[in-house]
Formats: sequence, C-alpha cells, structure tokens
Amino acid sequence: MAVRIPDEFVREVVDRTDLLKLIGSYVELKKAGASYKGLCPFHQEKTPSFHVHPDRGYYHCFGCQRGGDAIRFVTELHGYSFVDAVTDLASRAGLEVPTQQDSRPSKPGTGRRELLEVHRVAQQFYENCAAQSKDFSEFLEVRGLSREIASKFRLSLAPAGWDGLINHLMKTHRHLIPAAAAAGLIKQKQGGSGYYDRFRNRVMFAVQDPAGEVVAFSGRTLETDTNEAKYVNSPETGVYRKGRVLYGMPQARDAWRADGRAILVEGNVDVVRLHQNGYVATVAPLGTAMTSEQATILARFVSEVVLFYDGDSAGEAATLRGLPSLFEAGLDVFVARPPEGSDPDDMAGSNPEELQTVLASAQPAVHYLVGSLREKHGTSPAALGRIIGEGMDIISRFTEEAASMAAAWNLYRLLGIEDTVTDRDLRARLRQEKSTGARRNQAIPSSEPTNEPIEDVTLSRDELFLGSLLTRHPDLARRFLDDGGAGLIEADVLTRLFCQLADPETDTKSDPAVEKLHRELLFEQTVPVENVEAEAMYLEILFRLELANVERESRRVQAEIDIAERTSNEARLNALRDEKLQLMQLRRELQSGGRRECEEPPLRSEHAGKEGS
Repeated sequence: MAVRIPDEFVREVVDRTDLLKLIGSYVELKKAGASYKGLCPFHQEKTPSFHVHPDRGYYHCFGCQRGGDAIRFVTELHGYSFVDAVTDLASRAGLEVPTQQDSRPSKPGTGRRELLEVHRVAQQFYENCAAQSKDFSEFLEVRGLSREIASKFRLSLAPAGWDGLINHLMKTHRHLIPAAAAAGLIKQKQGGSGYYDRFRNRVMFAVQDPAGEVVAFSGRTLETDTNEAKYVNSPETGVYRKGRVLYGMPQARDAWRADGRAILVEGNVDVVRLHQNGYVATVAPLGTAMTSEQATILARFVSEVVLFYDGDSAGEAATLRGLPSLFEAGLDVFVARPPEGSDPDDMAGSNPEELQTVLASAQPAVHYLVGSLREKHGTSPAALGRIIGEGMDIISRFTEEAASMAAAWNLYRLLGIEDTVTDRDLRARLRQEKSTGARRNQAIPSSEPTNEPIEDVTLSRDELFLGSLLTRHPDLARRFLDDGGAGLIEADVLTRLFCQLADPETDTKSDPAVEKLHRELLFEQTVPVENVEAEAMYLEILFRLELANVERESRRVQAEIDIAERTSNEARLNALRDEKLQLMQLRRELQSGGRRECEEPPLRSEHAGKEGS
C-alpha cells in the first residue's frame, strides 16, 4: 500500500530543519552578504557559485541552476524519493513520521530508528569478527580483493556459530532484539524459545542507502561443499526496498556526477572488483531485475548507462529486461558483453586489458537489441515480424520523440527494410506501442507513494521566466494559450499550470505536480518579474520560445537527415531537406519580424555579476 505523509507534517519537517546546518555538513560555507556561499555539491567547479539563504529556506547554484528547499537538497544529493527525503529529515529533527498507510499499531522493532540502529550494531559486530578471521583473509586473497576495497565497501564476516550475533545483542543491546528479528538478522527457534543467527559463516556485503547507512545485508557462503544457498539476503523492511536501492551507489555517486556515466553489473562481487580496477561508477541491482525506481535514481545523476551483465543466457535475458526501464528514464543505454561463459569479476581478475577493451567497445542498445532478437527468433520472414514487434515495444519507451524515431529508423536499417516505411508509419507505430504500454502500466498498481512528486520538472531559462511571469500575472495565461504557446514549451506540467491559471475556478490541488510547481514559481527568487513591464517581457519571452522551437525542430530534422543519408533513402532525404528549408525560412521571418532578438531581462542587482565555475 502506498505511504502517504500528511502535508502538515511535511511543512513541520521543513520548518524544523536548520538548512544551514544541513547543507553545511556536506559543503564548506562562508558568509557572503545575506547568504552563505560554497562549492556546489552537484557539479564540479573551482569558483563557488552555490548559495544558501537560511532566512528564506532555500539554496541555489548559479552554475548548474539547481535549487530548492531542504527536501529538494537531500533528494538531489542522495537520490532519495520524496518520502525517503522527508523521513531522513524527520529522523534528523527527532520526529517520527506519521503516515496514512495503516492505522494499526506497528510491530515492535519495525521503526526506522530501531532498524538503522540494529544494522549499525550488526555491522560493527561482523567487522570485528572479520578482523580476527583467517577465513575472511583467505577469501579476500582468493578473490584478489585488497583490504582497502574491503573497507571501502564495508565487507565483513558472520561467524560460523548459531548464536554469535544473538549473544552479542543479549549482552549489550537487548532492546534491539525485536528489530534484529524484523530485519531478518535472527530467527525465532521452533517452539518460540529463543533465537538463532540467520547469517552464519558468510562474507557479509553491507547494503547501504544513498546516505551511506547500512540498511540490509547480502551474505555469501564460505562453505564449498554444502547444500546451503550461495547467497542469503535480508528481507525488505521499513528502511530497505530492494527495488529502490543500487548496491555501490554511495561509492559510485561522485564518479557519476563527474562523468555522467554509470556501469551496471549483476552481482555485488562484480561491483567490488570493478571498483578495485578503477571503474568506480559501477553499481548493481539487488537480486532483482532493473526497476523503474532504480532507473530513476540513475537518471538523477547520469545521462548514460552501460549494461555489463554476465556472458551467459541469463545475463542476456537480464540485459533485455533492463532496457525498457532505462529508456523510460530517458537514459542513453549501451551494452557491453563479456565473452561467453565469463563475467565482469572473472575479467577484472584474469584479463583486465580485455575488460577495458570490452567496456570501451560497448555498442548502442538498439544495435545489441537487433542482434539479440535475431539470435532469439532467427531470420525467416515470420521471425522478422516478431523482431520488429519486440524491438518497437522496447524503443517506444524512449522519453524523447526524436530519440525514439532515430532508434526506430536504426532498427529498420539494421534489419535492411528501411525502404518499406515512412516517417508517418514509424510515428504511428510508436504511438500505438506507447498506448499499449500505457494500458499495460495502468493495470499494474504503482509502488510509488501517491504523494511523491509526480514530475520532477526541469525548466529551461525561458520557461522559468515565463512561469514566474504568468504566475504573478495570471491574466496573461489565457493569452499565452490563445497565442498557441502550449506547443512551444516542453514541460507538460507547465502547460497544465497555465490552463489552471487561465481558469480561476480550477483547484490546483487536484493536480499535485501543478500545485508543487505553482508553489515553487511563487517563491522563485532568481527571476526578476516583480518590477518589469509585463507586456514587453511577455512578448520577448514568447519570441524566444518560438525561436527555440524552430531550433529544436531543426535539430530533429538534421538528426533524421543524417540517418537517411547513411541509409541512402533518397525519397525520405528529399522530404526532410524540404522541411529543413521551411524551418530556415521560418527562422528568418521570426528574426526580421516585429520582435527583436534582444538581451534577456536583466537580473536583480544582487545577481548582476554572473557566478560560475
């Protein structure tokens, strides 16, 4: 059931959070006039452009344009969902989150504080055991893992006995026994008389949340001749949902921000080994297929993902299953494949040169998709239909139309049948696939909390100016829509806001995403729309949006021209060139028309000097 946090509690959490103290724990801040300034934690820079305004309760970076309140800060820094961000801040403020999920009292030990504490205690116990264990040292030596990398990932050891952890808890942390049971660290004996350790004689991989807190474990057996499972994993709890966590994320996050690229592997050992070999952007899902929540986390930090799964049939199947969610998140996806029967861990240990070559030669996902579907279905005429069907279903998950069209043309070109379709055919097929996919998704209940932000909106500078202007001058909203402005902006939620501004009877609370954007624009401090001539500013922004729309369409057409040239499709090439000429003419008309291409409206005097890295 979806968790709902009352709005009044969210406001209390924000009010109780000391924003300066919160951000100051991650960034060195210095007083700079009415604000505090430091190096931005979201992008690399040498000159500080990140400002915190504790009296107003918000931060803003002039380099990367990120900004918001305390909830937004921990969301963007750690990749949290809205609910996780509120829960984290509430915990810092000493508040217990009241939810509207279930009115029944919770079981003992299932609260967030107890669960985090018992994992901290268990981690320390396992680390102490590892420090005294020859078996643990031999495991590291055999796997080729250094003590440094073991420390970085907090690898440890659960002792072989049945009562090591439970005896430790009985002696020093008796109050945490219910939490240990809820976390799957101990199990109750048959008959209910006492507990025993669930993890025994296993190397323990600590699963950490984005903030670095241990929230679960994955235990790998040290036994070589046993019928026990190779891995035993923690169950899901109030602090751990395996479909919303990526193993290795705290260790990889800085590399993501620096390079905009992540490597995705299947197993925990793969992650640790690749980090040791210098591939520090590597993470793995936890015993599950790639989920939309995990893809969303990746998309908050990177634009490109390399899938590097095992070189067997299971790895190939996992790769294909992971593509749709990554496409839906708007990521550029590449696929690297180990030799048959090998895996990333093997390659890192035995042939690091080949590992480097394989990763460097990762191919675009569509190329891999075609090859994989051909192997699966064959090359007969009947198989071709199945390949197109499965391929277009996956390609339709792209979030950008230009990207999905380019990928669709690529699919048909790689199959050698690009002459059989037109732009109109492909657009219709993609719309059909999207519609089918949407109906499938509607049949599946969402696992996301219903009060999380439905859309995490990134506005262009002109959209930000326009939104701030129309929010303060709602009479212009109807005019903007009548002028055909809806087709000029890319953020659909902004269009919905303008529709509601144009109709004063509409309650913005009926659309949480619109309500959130409306509130943010009302409190936007970086856009100077309070003391400007609204009419002049409106006309100028409308002109710039029209011009940007022409430029955007021109880039789309050029991308399709490039594909048509490579495929020697002359008929399509001629049509696209005609479309490009029309766009060039439209651009000339705009620039020579009644509105001039002038400077952006000036910022307030306190922002007159542009800061950046």
